[in-house]
Amino acid sequence: MGYNELQNKAVLVDADNYLLHVSRYIHRNPIETSTPLVDELIDYKWSSYSAFIKKTATPKWLVRDFIFSLQGKKLKYAAYKQFVEYENNKEISAFYGAKKLFSVLGGDEFIQNIKGYIAKSDNEKSVVVQRRSTDDVVAYLAKYFCIDTHDIVTVKKGRREKNLPCMFAIKLCQDLTGQNLKALAVVFNVQHYSAISQTVCRLNKLIIADDKVNLQFEKLRDSLMYEVKV
Repeated sequence: MGYNELQNKAVLVDADNYLLHVSRYIHRNPIETSTPLVDELIDYKWSSYSAFIKKTATPKWLVRDFIFSLQGKKLKYAAYKQFVEYENNKEISAFYGAKKLFSVLGGDEFIQNIKGYIAKSDNEKSVVVQRRSTDDVVAYLAKYFCIDTHDIVTVKKGRREKNLPCMFAIKLCQDLTGQNLKALAVVFNVQHYSAISQTVCRLNKLIIADDKVNLQFEKLRDSLMYEVKV
């Protein structure tokens, strides 16, 4: 998604859980596009990033304190710079990278709290994203592929053929659940978390090489992210 396109989209965000990551996504956007707009983030003049790290004067309209408070660190400018320089949160990238950008980004509690404040008619209901658990992802894929959950979370040693349900599950759990590699290694019963990153790497290559696999993965990801209506 291009920077100008991102600016024209309105999304209701669960600020406590997502705003810091959304801020990073926006500030990293000039270098995350297919053709980077600048070599260094600070050089993009249409961004507030330089003001966030105190390299330029802060406009009166720019409110930064709440985002700084989400980090809970005294060295707020340096801390934010370090945070933005790290890669984007995969869940946020998946949300904004979807073909159709939906109107609400939030967790379960946030979604429940806003139900009374949004349109109620059937043709105005919004599809929203919510964070999934690893159990959600595994159960969904087991149902989709008509297999047992055990076949997804048990990686068989020496197995040569591609276990796509397991590979999909690992990548979707990494993208949508917020669990780190060590936690996912426990879920998928592997001895070392490097096996998780290696599986994701293999699937990423397969997605690039095989359009059918890419379409199937996108379908599964979008279904898991956006099936909840409010």
